[in-house]
Amino acid sequence: MIPLVVKTTEKAMDKKDILTTLENLLFSQFNIRVVYENLLSQSIKRKRGLCRFDDEYLFIINKKEKTDYKIAAICDILGNFDLESIYLPPQVRKVIEKNKKQ
Repeated sequence: MIPLVVKTTEKAMDKKDILTTLENLLFSQFNIRVVYENLLSQSIKRKRGLCRFDDEYLFIINKKEKTDYKIAAICDILGNFDLESIYLPPQVRKVIEKNKKQ
């Protein structure tokens, strides 16, 4: 008997792919746009912040932060929403779960 080999079509995502997927999720599902700005040059002591500008929600992250920080920051916001009914690639769902603040 020949063993059945199942190949997965899911390719490994790098950190940039995960970050892009999280940014798109935040905007497409919750209408929150991620913006990267150099906050330290503007004498702002925060590394990130959620604000409302006119009728738009913006999640501003210091653009000088590393990709891991940006991913964790977006996951922190996403932890406030119910994501069970939204399809996410398994790798992205795993990253969100790992980065949820307790």
